[in-house]
Amino acid sequence: MNNINHFVRVDVVWSYNLIRNLEGIVSLDMHVLDNIYRTVAAYLMAKHAFHMSGDNIQYNGIMSAIQMDLEKYECGSRYFLGCYDALFRMISPALAQMVTPILGVTTITTDTGDIEGFVFAT
Repeated sequence: MNNINHFVRVDVVWSYNLIRNLEGIVSLDMHVLDNIYRTVAAYLMAKHAFHMSGDNIQYNGIMSAIQMDLEKYECGSRYFLGCYDALFRMISPALAQMVTPILGVTTITTDTGDIEGFVFAT
């Protein structure tokens, strides 16, 4: 069966607020932004997988890895996880329409670097 790509648009205000609230706290270079965007994609995949399967062991392992990765920033992981959860709640109706596991996520950004959407491969 062929993979299906699902585009889910995100209000750029979410991304703008996520990053702008970090200015002066975290040095924001392309490596840091790439890591933040990579972890938000992993977070969304893990939440979707948990809602589909209920496998809390896999979910807890992934969430622990994400949390440990985000702890290296001065603001700690709680800020990021709160923002990521707010994003998940915003797009959860679209994710609920995906009845197969997400195989990959591509983050779509604006020319200024803000997230404007995700392409989920199922």
